Amino acid sequence: MQPSRRALVALGLSTLLVLGGCNGDSDASDEPMETFTPSESSSPSEPTSTYTPPEPAKPPKGGWPEDKPATEISAEQVARIWVETYARALRTGDASRLRHISTGACDLCQQFIDDLVSLHQAGGRVRFKHSSFVAGELTDVDTTSAPLVSLQLFVSASEGTRIPEAGGRPAPFKAENFEWFFELKPVHGRWKVKNVGFVQ
Repeated sequence: MQPSRRALVALGLSTLLVLGGCNGDSDASDEPMETFTPSESSSPSEPTSTYTPPEPAKPPKGGWPEDKPATEISAEQVARIWVETYARALRTGDASRLRHISTGACDLCQQFIDDLVSLHQAGGRVRFKHSSFVAGELTDVDTTSAPLVSLQLFVSASEGTRIPEAGGRPAPFKAENFEWFFELKPVHGRWKVKNVGFVQ
């Protein structure tokens, strides 16, 4: 199965809608709003804080799981790690590991990284009521173009709120449960995400 370019772009749009606090045709007024009160000393014309890039996550003893040879870890496992790492990067602003798992040719990977880094640089944040992005059921695997592996996973996320910048008003978003498409290939003997998309 080879999703169209339109389907691949759709994930970027879907994720950006979530991070933008949009709910499609839903009524945002139905969602509870978190309260956020800026510091009394802050001024609209001045930045409320100076951005300090987060320290890159340190791998555990023995290294990250995705650094194992492709013969010791599956493409599916690495795709699941990518989702988990994206969720963590969204919370912390540290995209170093996400970059490491993605190839330089993955345009949407870079788009997600740029978006979350920009959010944190502006003093914004995303808060999920329960879990953030979590990979679920594997729905399809295609190895006919080996060593390239294509697969699909259901990915869910709970509702929450997004604050676009320091002092900004929280915007609610609803829960997601979509099917994501991944292409992975071995790079120097390790699986890397070459493409990611949303299956319509």
